[in-house]
Amino acid sequence: MNNDFSVFIVHRSAFIVAVLLVALSLLVGRMETVEAGESRMEIGGAEAYYQWIVSCLDGVGEDLPALTASAEAAAARYVKADYELGIYGDEGLVGEILGRSGGPMRLYVESSTGEMRIGQPGLKCVILLVLREDNLDAVVARAVELRKLGDKLLVGIGRGELFAKAKAAGLVLDAVLDNHAAPHGGLSPDGRGVWQVPTDPVASMIVAWAWVAEFVGACTRLGKMPPMYQGFAVPGGKERAARIGNIKFHAEKPAPMPPGAVGKEYLAEQRKDVDAVHKEEMAGMRRVADLAMQARQAGKNLYCFVHGHAVLGHIPYPPNDPGFFKRANRSWFDLVKNLRLAAGDLVFCVGFDTVFQGKEWNNFAENARKDGVKLAWSLTTYRSDDIKTIPAAEPFIAQHWAFGDAVAALEGYDVKIIPTGGVQAELVYWMVNAEMLRLAARR
Repeated sequence: MNNDFSVFIVHRSAFIVAVLLVALSLLVGRMETVEAGESRMEIGGAEAYYQWIVSCLDGVGEDLPALTASAEAAAARYVKADYELGIYGDEGLVGEILGRSGGPMRLYVESSTGEMRIGQPGLKCVILLVLREDNLDAVVARAVELRKLGDKLLVGIGRGELFAKAKAAGLVLDAVLDNHAAPHGGLSPDGRGVWQVPTDPVASMIVAWAWVAEFVGACTRLGKMPPMYQGFAVPGGKERAARIGNIKFHAEKPAPMPPGAVGKEYLAEQRKDVDAVHKEEMAGMRRVADLAMQARQAGKNLYCFVHGHAVLGHIPYPPNDPGFFKRANRSWFDLVKNLRLAAGDLVFCVGFDTVFQGKEWNNFAENARKDGVKLAWSLTTYRSDDIKTIPAAEPFIAQHWAFGDAVAALEGYDVKIIPTGGVQAELVYWMVNAEMLRLAARR
């Protein structure tokens, strides 16, 4: 470990978080209790998931001074000592940060091509190491190897339970950032010791973007501005990226942002979007959950067609995924090989801003409707003409993120940075899963 990089422990007591979750679930009055052998399980539904994410955002906000200090230490290496920036550990988080509207344009990953690869011998790199339970052993082993391949600063993101396991396996982290996920990773116990409906993917995403926000802010205080993407859906976004290329810093000297300012703006905007979903979309989520449970009880299959940066690597998310939905697509556009949808099956389509229909989508929605397949949707709504083509019989849940999907303004910079859309898409998906679990318990 390098002496000039302090260790920041940002960790809340798991006991306090557990008490908070139980108290919130009781307050909202949506708690169901069912017998499960000799044990009892409490299922809080979509409302409990919303209450949890509010506590997560509040927790990250309280941690912001320590998170900022960690980002400042990393930025000092990045600006003054020729370090690069990378991310590793959670496939969904890598997909969320890499090539993302409002995110860094220069980013190293665990690439097999050798280009922009965090494992290059001798590479000096600050690495966001995002822990998840199902691949923890492999990630820890690789992180230990990475330290031997060059000077690496490892900034860990996760919950205390995973950090303890990583430490026991011999991993030394330079900074530890608590993601404020629910204890054990899941929202609700199932009576058999398995906690269902994952909170880690959303929680780690929030912390990662807050850290990136403060990292960029710290760079501006050192007189440098790392290039950040503008969304390709925005006119000129692709051309702007091609014009900038793979430079490490813009030539222009940026205006220095105060410590905490960029992170606070991101967290405030994310909270607005989360609250909008809670205020306006709960009925839609209950409708999707109810239709899905009806199809399941009738012996039909439930599928999800997920289209986005983080969701492709986060759905399914073992071990906390309830397993209600099977993936219908294997990549951004391509369906699972030999997928056979039947009349009465339901597909929950969770995407960006476009309905999965027409030539671009191989007429997915048209073919599904023709075969008697039920569809439910979650998208954002700025392409209003496209959204209006969804039949009234197909439930729709708006994600409430705005065109451009970047929310934090930097004085003198040409685009806003840091997106909220990734969190919004996953929030909707897991809230529907939580509501389905509540209905399953009731029934």
